[in-house]
Amino acid sequence: MTGNMKTFTVTIGRDIPQASALGYPCAWLVCTADSGQLRMRAQPAGRGGLLGLYTESGLPADFDGQKLARELQGQMRRFGCGGLLLDLPSDPAGRAFTARLAPQLAALGLVHYVPVELAGQAPQAKLILPSAISGGSFEGMLRHFTSLYPPSQLCLELIRTRNDFLMPSPDADGTPLSAERFAELQARAGGSYYARELCCRYFTYLDDERRPHFVMFDDAATAQAKALQAAQAGLFACFALYAEWGGDIRTIFA
Repeated sequence: MTGNMKTFTVTIGRDIPQASALGYPCAWLVCTADSGQLRMRAQPAGRGGLLGLYTESGLPADFDGQKLARELQGQMRRFGCGGLLLDLPSDPAGRAFTARLAPQLAALGLVHYVPVELAGQAPQAKLILPSAISGGSFEGMLRHFTSLYPPSQLCLELIRTRNDFLMPSPDADGTPLSAERFAELQARAGGSYYARELCCRYFTYLDDERRPHFVMFDDAATAQAKALQAAQAGLFACFALYAEWGGDIRTIFA
């Protein structure tokens, strides 16, 4: 389905056995460097895939980027990983951390992936676009970014959207819904519809004050459709977080 586009199941420590059992390459979020020192929080279940670095308690303002890059390179070799996923915030601390580390990764010839918001701090990185949009069109979003960057530099992160918008909406993002609240509202609505431009599903309902709401959400079918569009646009890779998608990843990446 995804042609030459790479696919990765992103997994944190507690989900590693289930995520690896799906049979797709994993991005193992098992490393932190919150103090500037590399720490392994869990072990990948096998060889290959990507090594993942994330933050638990903030990022250091000052650290030896070259030393950290070499330590990461050592762990990548240990587990046979073909790249490094930097799951970092785009706040000032995240930008400063990336600006110090990414050039050292590039100097070592290590393939690294960062959120698109960190593109300015990591010019040689693969850039990850979130799939969630609330306006325009999904195809238009892909077209916009492929006009700014080569498609081979871009990747898609499949976000499991469940957002509630009070109509008319006071903001562009709406209110994220828990799985339980979403199921409750979906049952109240009784049905849903496909929004072709947004490449997602939606339903409407009235709250207890008789105000109209619009709920936009993704399921395995809409995620698969987004992954297919990304592949057709020539994107390099696609990521799906196991904690969000679980076994639906088999359908999405089929």
